[in-house]
Amino acid sequence: MTRRSDLSESDEALGVPTFSVLIGRVSTEDHDRILETLQALRAQREPCPYEVIIVDRRDDEVTARIEAAFPEARLERCEAAATLPEMRRRPCRR
Repeated sequence: MTRRSDLSESDEALGVPTFSVLIGRVSTEDHDRILETLQALRAQREPCPYEVIIVDRRDDEVTARIEAAFPEARLERCEAAATLPEMRRRPCRR
């Protein structure tokens, strides 16, 4: 993993992420854990540039909560029948 000290000043100025967090949201049972993870990332003491990508096949009230409370996360909706391998590839298509 790249440490903050390894980033060039231009990378930091451009907001180049040091790491990415990819979350596949497939279950109604994992929403608390996802919300806790997003909050923990936001609350880092010495934050470094990162991105959060949530591929969501639930599209429910929790999706709306994530969208409202964590606008910095990139939310990608997909069809309910999408498999986990398909969901993992989805952010790479951009």
